[in-house]
Amino acid sequence: INDLACENVGDTPTFNNGRWQNIIDLTITNATGHDVVNKWHVVPESEVVNSSDHNFIRFEVNEKKTKKEAWTFRDVRKTDWNIFQEEICKRTSDEGTHQKIVTCDDIERVNHKLNEAIIGS
Repeated sequence: INDLACENVGDTPTFNNGRWQNIIDLTITNATGHDVVNKWHVVPESEVVNSSDHNFIRFEVNEKKTKKEAWTFRDVRKTDWNIFQEEICKRTSDEGTHQKIVTCDDIERVNHKLNEAIIGS
């Protein structure tokens, strides 16, 4: 969902309080993070001193796979909000944005159109 991935591998509990143990700690990444995370594991209790009920989690990040991308951002202090509002209205004035929302697919469709309008304005 939303291009997220769970990096947990195996069935070693991440939580153990002596009475109950389970895998309750998750390592969630986006698509970029998923491509660079490897060797995810729960550190055995014999390897570390830990006073928590939660076990340590260790993984490696492959820096060679990380991308150095330019970030585009909006400087809100320099934004002409009147023009921005006009652009949003233009980009969302089609029938697809203002239809009745009934299903999850409708929500996704409208969300996609609004995101495009905001980013493109």
